[in-house]
Amino acid sequence: MAVVAGAALVGVGGIVYLLVGTSSGGHSTGNGSAASAGTGAAGNSVTGGQPGSGTGASTSGSAGAGALSPANAPKPLRPHDPGVVSSWNSGSGGKALTRINAQAGTVLMAHGAGQYPEMRAACIALASAVKAAEAAPAIPDTAMQHEYARSLNAFKAGAAQCQGAITQHPEGVEDTVTHVNSAGVKAAVAKISTGMTDLYISTETLRTPKQS
Repeated sequence: MAVVAGAALVGVGGIVYLLVGTSSGGHSTGNGSAASAGTGAAGNSVTGGQPGSGTGASTSGSAGAGALSPANAPKPLRPHDPGVVSSWNSGSGGKALTRINAQAGTVLMAHGAGQYPEMRAACIALASAVKAAEAAPAIPDTAMQHEYARSLNAFKAGAAQCQGAITQHPEGVEDTVTHVNSAGVKAAVAKISTGMTDLYISTETLRTPKQS
């Protein structure tokens, strides 16, 4: 299994629509194929020193396989006071939310493509985004903030587990060896997918104001 460093990740903005996995009690069970192609063993070492070399087959195309249908999808919360929540969304809280959504999406897309160095970097960025979101003002709606806090906790746990499951060390002058613990990655993806579901429930109406 080869890993390409620096591969472009696109389409992050729509990731929340694709990766709200099958839920139970309002929570995602995570992507059932969390270990992408080439990571069937408990741990794998990968040398990535040749940008442009091919990776294993991408599984990102199947990311939406477990997406919720309109019939069983959780319903996003609607703010009790749309004007107040809209003001929050236009400030630092909303900016933190946008960053969380983007970084979580990047993690899942990198995982789907088997791009583990990029996934690890995105997990580090996600952990930083969670800290910023926790420091930002709370959503001025009790129910929405409750679910948002749940999503931040899931992202925090997933990002930490991701960093523990994907480790790197230099080898020689140009190469970097990436070690992937598939079980740890699978657990991290499940937590981050749960965070995506909670994020959808708590904040989707902020991205679709006409439906508020």
